[in-house]
Amino acid sequence: MNLTKTFPAKSRFEILLAGSVAGIFLISLVYWACAFHHGLPAMTDTLMHAYPDKIFNRGQFRQGILPLWNSMIGCGIPQVANWQSACFYPLTRIFDAFDVSQTFMPLAFLHQALAFAGGFLWLRSRGLSPLGSSLGAFCFSGSALFVRSWAVPHPQAALTWIPWIFWSSSLALKKQGPLPWGLPAIFLALQILAGYPLFVFYTLFLLAVWMILQKPSLKTAVWMFLALLTALCATALQWIPFLDFLPYSHRGGWWKEFPFFNKPAEYLSLIKPDFLGTPGDSRYQGTPANYFFNLYFGLVPLGVVVLDWFLTGAKKTFFSFWNLSAVGFLLWMAGTNFPVLRIFPEKFLELLEPSKSAPLFVFCASTAAAMAVHRWFSAPQKFFPVLTLLLTLSWTLNLLWIPFHLALPLPNPYGMEKNIQTAEQIRNLAGPGRILSLSLENQLTFRGDDAIVRAMKSPVENILVDTNEAWGIRSTSLYLSIFPKSVNNLSRYAYRGFPYRGDLLDIAGVRLFLLPQPLFPPKYREVGKLGENFIFLNNRAAGDLRWVPESETLPDSVSILERISRPGSGWEKKVYLEKNTGGMPEILWRASRPPAARGNVRNSCRISDTLDCPSPGYAVFNETCAPGWRAWVDGKPKPIQRAYGLFMSVETAEKGRHQLDFRYEPVSFRLGLFLSCLSLALLAGLGPVVYFRTRV
Repeated sequence: MNLTKTFPAKSRFEILLAGSVAGIFLISLVYWACAFHHGLPAMTDTLMHAYPDKIFNRGQFRQGILPLWNSMIGCGIPQVANWQSACFYPLTRIFDAFDVSQTFMPLAFLHQALAFAGGFLWLRSRGLSPLGSSLGAFCFSGSALFVRSWAVPHPQAALTWIPWIFWSSSLALKKQGPLPWGLPAIFLALQILAGYPLFVFYTLFLLAVWMILQKPSLKTAVWMFLALLTALCATALQWIPFLDFLPYSHRGGWWKEFPFFNKPAEYLSLIKPDFLGTPGDSRYQGTPANYFFNLYFGLVPLGVVVLDWFLTGAKKTFFSFWNLSAVGFLLWMAGTNFPVLRIFPEKFLELLEPSKSAPLFVFCASTAAAMAVHRWFSAPQKFFPVLTLLLTLSWTLNLLWIPFHLALPLPNPYGMEKNIQTAEQIRNLAGPGRILSLSLENQLTFRGDDAIVRAMKSPVENILVDTNEAWGIRSTSLYLSIFPKSVNNLSRYAYRGFPYRGDLLDIAGVRLFLLPQPLFPPKYREVGKLGENFIFLNNRAAGDLRWVPESETLPDSVSILERISRPGSGWEKKVYLEKNTGGMPEILWRASRPPAARGNVRNSCRISDTLDCPSPGYAVFNETCAPGWRAWVDGKPKPIQRAYGLFMSVETAEKGRHQLDFRYEPVSFRLGLFLSCLSLALLAGLGPVVYFRTRV
């Protein structure tokens, strides 16, 4: 083949530059992979949630247990129903054979490379040149949003598949028949399993609007709907439990400011990623809860989009779909700062969380920037080589510069021998009981690079919330999750200050305290110090399964918590039950089938043990009460009642030794699993039939 005839000099020059952009991007990923070797990003969500959560999920799968319930944090919370657990995300599960420390950052860079590839294919499907497609793909995958998402794998995985969804949908529109819609279904399923529902919502919203504007035929619209339905059915085992548990959950009081950009100054990140300061630093001027959603996609690409409006005429370019979508998402993210949006109730905005549309803004803006470059270089240019080279260099250097301002590698504290030994010491002291840490460093926002580095060099001494998952230590605290509303009452009590004279923490099974100051009066026994923290042991901590002879019914959980927050509540001899459970039935679940096996069993989703009952009474299971739990006494199903406003109890009507069995088996997961298996089986059976019929 004669390349000179096939590709004119101008095209060959563009292809060379496009390949150079892709090569430089990949080399930069290799550089940062080396920089983060055995390290993690210095970000709260990584260290206190994402990394420990991956360790927990991996450990459960290795034991042959589905991680439906997480017994390590918050006195127990649903795990699959947690919107960021991503328990069934395929790419994470593939790497379960390796240690989390070896795969956490490589997986982040793999997603960034996949986002670049998807962006390139998407822009090429729009008819753009290789150079415009490479620059646009770099614009999306190299944005400040993507760099910040190195620290949070679930949002990153969800935004990775946005260009792939649009590329595959564009491809399916050009072809006839059902088979091409298989790819959009696969990529939609991957985004759903990635574990960030609001990204999926905004992606589907933009996709629906774009598809309508393409004016598809009725048959094509039907195939598109079936592709979406297939993706939803295939992933039902993850999203149905999430929706089922959402009405019973609470997200934490510290998220009150999370839904939207509260400060108009946030938009200055369009001009410079660290315009408001380094996120996490004490001098940071933005909203701490929103610093992940940085709007910077490159000053050069931004300048290209704005300049294109003036060079080619406002009507022709500004009112294009991708420009209007970018501006629309930008205004939507303003929330109540945009006067027009004040017509919506604040609860509505909190539900949709406008800041979560940032990935779609970056995607639309990157697409608009790539199309502007294509328009510029489609027409004959006298200085084309020089202009193209200068723009490509400035664009690429602009994006390569972003990680140096936003990425701070931190040595992985979970692999340090000192921390491992300290965790072992705490685990031995706490035994099967729970811990409560109120270290002064145990806050959600670290102040300054030095503070976060100092805190995470010895996280075990502080037991920052959720980090206990990585060490196999049970805790009453939790950080980033949806959890039963009643758990929040325990957190409020624990953080309201000293002294702890009431019985709530005893009932919760807190055996070990890590406190920044001595307790006075000393209700619990001081046994030493760990770093700057005092260690206290509680010999009265309740066990996981115990018998109580009496009961008392109070009007609601507020009355119960008021009673047990005071000393002398008599909790060891009396279980407090609720008359009004606030919308939840008093009898939460009546199991129907007997347990599969007897004997002593203890894992995250089940406890089975014998219990001596000197007389009729109640068996109390010291785990958070939530829909989905079932109970059997001597193989017979028993209704579960909420005890002490937090935990579970069943009635034991006769004295003697009883076999107790509590299992977490939410119907929503079983329904979701059935739908997922059924849809995959139908696809496996009908797929070949459809394929051969369309080929004939």
